[in-house]
Amino acid sequence: MNEYIDKLNMYLPIDFADEENNAYRQYLIESFHENCEKGKHQFALMAFHMLFMSFLYKEFWELKQFSFSKVQGLCKSDAKFNGINNIFEASIIPEKTMIDQYLSIHSWHVNKKNAVKEFVDKRDNCAHASGFIQYDASESERIYLDVLDQAQKISQANKQNVVDIIQKKLIDFIKNEDEFNAKTSGEFISDLIREVKISPRDISYVLSADTPQIVTDDTSGIFVVAYFFAMLQLHSGYLQNSVENTLNIPDEYFADRLYLYLDTLDADRKLALQVQVEDEMEYLNACGTLISVGKLSDIW
Repeated sequence: MNEYIDKLNMYLPIDFADEENNAYRQYLIESFHENCEKGKHQFALMAFHMLFMSFLYKEFWELKQFSFSKVQGLCKSDAKFNGINNIFEASIIPEKTMIDQYLSIHSWHVNKKNAVKEFVDKRDNCAHASGFIQYDASESERIYLDVLDQAQKISQANKQNVVDIIQKKLIDFIKNEDEFNAKTSGEFISDLIREVKISPRDISYVLSADTPQIVTDDTSGIFVVAYFFAMLQLHSGYLQNSVENTLNIPDEYFADRLYLYLDTLDADRKLALQVQVEDEMEYLNACGTLISVGKLSDIW
């Protein structure tokens, strides 16, 4: 059963940037494991459901904070949604209402929304005293698989929004001369993961997205170096926090692309970028990256 909670955690923030929220997530994960080990599958299912709802809360919060136009209509029509300023403030909204309204943002058909809302009923079957045990291990397993399937579909519906949010943040950072000179792009990404509550699944979408035009049009090389090290930091974060690597991207893909780019430059341009590359490499290695970037030193 352990693999189901690990797969669901792929949709939750790597770091909630809140000690209490991180502890809460860990509490639910441990509760799931302990109840599964003892055969208390209905209690494990309740913990699983709470993590699934945490994922939905995170998806809504991300749009409200960083792409408000997508949820503006909902927030104008319902003050409770407008008042959500952190992920778990969404818990004051009835779960079925939250599911129905959030999925309406993505124009889901009522039948698809109802399929997700069924999980609330199954959780209620565990939470209310019925006088009998309703779900055994095999029945719980079928529910976990259904939940994971719906989580994947919900995440996919928000995929482009997530990519747009993260790419815009990165481009704004690179274009902001004061901020760009104050930290490496690797440091920026580390901060961004906490700020936007980025999940491993979110990262996979960004790593698979097209390179922004502002990077491909760059003639100085500064934007190119910053972008590829940002991708390296994200890729490293994905590898460090994923229980399964579903990316069709080799571990050294971005390092190879940057190496090939730098190798095309003339000696003066390479020299101008050397300090930037070395600073980025130093930060990436200090984070304990699983990706080898040593070949970049061979450019000089």
